[in-house]
Amino acid sequence: MFDIEVLSEFREDVLEKILLLEAKVFPPSWQFEAEYFQEKLSNPENINLVALKGSDIVGYAMLVPHSQAYEELEEDDPQMTERENVFYFEALDVDPDEKGKGLFRLIMGAVVEETKKRGAIGLSMHVRVVNGLSDIFARYFDGKILEKRRVEGWIGFGEEEPADYTVFGY
Repeated sequence: MFDIEVLSEFREDVLEKILLLEAKVFPPSWQFEAEYFQEKLSNPENINLVALKGSDIVGYAMLVPHSQAYEELEEDDPQMTERENVFYFEALDVDPDEKGKGLFRLIMGAVVEETKKRGAIGLSMHVRVVNGLSDIFARYFDGKILEKRRVEGWIGFGEEEPADYTVFGY
């Protein structure tokens, strides 16, 4: 039903489809600009993958080396520490029309496989709490949580709600 493609280079058609999905999933104040996605999709150190249903993008994951995220976020989360061989979830979206069909598990399986290929020993993220996503990740990584703490008024959500900063090991 779904296919996963790990992107090896920037493609304009992918950017356009990700922006459409972003607009479908998030309120305007949470949506990233096209330049942000172009930068992330163009960096070969990052991991970018899309979930496809036919030619439609119905989900995507964007990960950056944890060290890069740390440099960008240390002022916003002073308790965040540097970590070696870890990738940080920059973004993850699933089309609401495709929820409950195994797409999250498929994307996560591909994320873990690709990060391991690059020598990673885990993942880190600031993950939403209000929508239950933090709990979904915790169940997926069942007992492999290395660190978890609440960050109130997280910037990634327009400072409107908390996030759980979580680090998972493999």
